[in-house]
Amino acid sequence: MNTRISVLQTALAAAMLFPIVSTPVSAADVCRTIGDATAKIWQVPVHLYSSETAAFYGKQAKTSESIYTSSGEIFVMVSGRWTRSRMTIAELKAARNEGKETPKQTCSYVRDEAVNGEAASVYSRHAEEEDFKTDMTVWISKSRNLPLRSESDMDVGGAMGKSHRSTRYEYSNVQPPPGVK
Repeated sequence: MNTRISVLQTALAAAMLFPIVSTPVSAADVCRTIGDATAKIWQVPVHLYSSETAAFYGKQAKTSESIYTSSGEIFVMVSGRWTRSRMTIAELKAARNEGKETPKQTCSYVRDEAVNGEAASVYSRHAEEEDFKTDMTVWISKSRNLPLRSESDMDVGGAMGKSHRSTRYEYSNVQPPPGVK
């Protein structure tokens, strides 16, 4: 159950990045640029490192790691131990897209900035869906057109309230965790 929750939390964070397809001119074009770049995490091996704070977690940040492999497998760190997810990348994509409409959103280019020495364009995205609102900042590599970092604030209202998630994306030497079957 914890594995599925971690995978779905990671998917939700990724889904907040996705919506639409290029050259920043209009807000819709910027949203397409963000969507195109972030959709690539489904296509290339990536190691995601996330930290989330939320009222329902208490005062301590919850950290998580996920690895998406080129073979479509997902590995998730749960309670300090790696495990293979029962969901594949294809199933995760399908679940994310199920009955989903493009949210009402606005996107904008913010500035250029380096992330670990790599040139990146920084974009912001505000999205409103029926159940929640999200404000996200994403750093996209200028040379690889892949997300390098993201910061998101989500407000789902009620007892769940607000949360903040920081994610770092690593693409070098991504391998399944040793010994995990």
